Formats: sequence, C-alpha cells, structure tokens
Amino acid sequence: MTGNETSAIASLRSVVTAETSYASGCGSGNYAVALGPLAVGPGGSADGYLSPDLASSLMPTKNGYLYAMAPGAGGIAGPPDCNGTATHSTYYVTAVPVVVGTTGTRGFAGNQSMTIWQNIFGAAPAEPLTAGAGVSPIQ
Repeated sequence: MTGNETSAIASLRSVVTAETSYASGCGSGNYAVALGPLAVGPGGSADGYLSPDLASSLMPTKNGYLYAMAPGAGGIAGPPDCNGTATHSTYYVTAVPVVVGTTGTRGFAGNQSMTIWQNIFGAAPAEPLTAGAGVSPIQ
C-alpha cells in the first residue's frame, strides 16, 4: 500500500506539473478540465504534457488508485486551447484508492495551487483544499 500511495503522490505531482506547462504552452493561461488533453501537445503533437498512462481514459486506474479531473471550485470557463479543447481557470485532480485499506489508505487531491493534499480516511480532500480532520498538505 505504501508503494501505491507513493506512486499516487508522484502521479499527482506529474499532473500538477503538466497543467502548469499546458497553461503556459497551449491553454493561454487556463487549464485542462480532463486528463486526456494533457497528453496532446500543441498542434495535436504526440509529445504532450502528461504520459498516456494517466491520460488514456476519463478516470484511469494506476497502481491501485483511481484518478479523476474536473474544473476547480470558483473558476470560470476559458477560451479553447491551441487544439480547440475547452479550458477553465481552475482544475481539481484526485487520486483515491480502488479499495480503501487494500490498495491504499489515503486519498489525494491537487489544484492550481500546486500543493498535493491528503485525506487519511481514503476519500479525496474536498475543495476548497484546507486543513481539517484528517486532511493536510503533503508538500
């Protein structure tokens, strides 16, 4: 389980980094609202911002964790990116154990603040990301 959790944290860091690069390179300062657009570079290039293992489906599973992305709280829709895909001024990405207590015990989340948060009870930390019962930042 520790290995799965470590992988989930590293994967969320990859998504956060990909979103930052995407915003400056293709999103005109805005973010992708799904993982898929992060795997596509400008002009439809296969050299995207995120590896295909995390961007191959709407809710990919990797090392015992289920990943999801959506527009973040309090944001607004942005203009289409350089490939014509919808953008948003915020994003919210999560990683939760497929089976709490078996594939992992902590749930994780991140957004444009570039901080990864954990919930020791297995659910994704909810937005707004703030410290509370079982919820704290990792980095």
